[in-house]
Amino acid sequence: TILLFSCGGESISDSITTEIETIEPLNNNESTELVLEASGGNNLQVENTNEVSNNESQVENNIETVTDESIILEIASPNAVINNKVIQEIIALKPDHSVWNSLLKKNVSLSGNVNYSNMKGSENQINTYISQLEGLTDQIGWSRNEKLAYWINLYNAATVRLIVQNHAVRSITDINGGKPWDKKVVTVGPKNYTLNQIENDIIRPNFNEPRIHFAINCAAKSCPKLMNSAFIPDNLNSQLTKQAKSFVNGSKNDISANKIIISKIFEWYADDFGVSVIDYINKYSTVKIEVNTTIEYKEYNWDLNK
Repeated sequence: TILLFSCGGESISDSITTEIETIEPLNNNESTELVLEASGGNNLQVENTNEVSNNESQVENNIETVTDESIILEIASPNAVINNKVIQEIIALKPDHSVWNSLLKKNVSLSGNVNYSNMKGSENQINTYISQLEGLTDQIGWSRNEKLAYWINLYNAATVRLIVQNHAVRSITDINGGKPWDKKVVTVGPKNYTLNQIENDIIRPNFNEPRIHFAINCAAKSCPKLMNSAFIPDNLNSQLTKQAKSFVNGSKNDISANKIIISKIFEWYADDFGVSVIDYINKYSTVKIEVNTTIEYKEYNWDLNK
């Protein structure tokens, strides 16, 4: 039996522990240590406990590098082999957003209205998806887009679950004494996170990406619309730009060349949008705003986006 461990020595998951075939035990019953590196940089140790069968080809050299798709295996001892089952399970250590994508397509309209009643019926699927994300504590080697898509999707899924768990509310502000964003909603590794912590302690300082304010959703009518598909690393830049254009030019802002009444998001997070909010909006607005235009802000509608 070969057991997989993370670099810290903790078992990755029960699903990762699997049986591997080897040719023969090592001399003197010594263990075989393999270092596996997935494409995302997840280093794993494989310990051979010398249950063997003659079912795979033998690795002859002391140090051998074997590649299969995106997996690299550095074999640190002779007479050890590994099969494709381990490779497939190592690849699965990155997030799969397909469940969340399917739920959004079924329950969110193109205008961003959410069918929370149907979402309530899919609460187990939401929990399964969030649990999957919570279990991915080692993000070493992930690309920037993989990490950012992970945190945006986790934020949005946790927000939807919060509404589903409090299904009778008319506004997210009815939850947790008016402070829903300070309620612990997910656990990643040893730490419990609030929505505020995900946004303000992780996403904003680590990614320096103002467009996230049009991507993360607060379940209110004045929020940028919840996209009806999951954020995907390969498409993340185009998805964020699409969300920015949709929000800036949508009904939540009134924009003309010499007068603008815009969302309070631009006031609350002014520092994220640079020296000039007008310059930032002009990147995405179909109407170009004059530099010295007076800015007014709309009242925020906290009713549910349903």
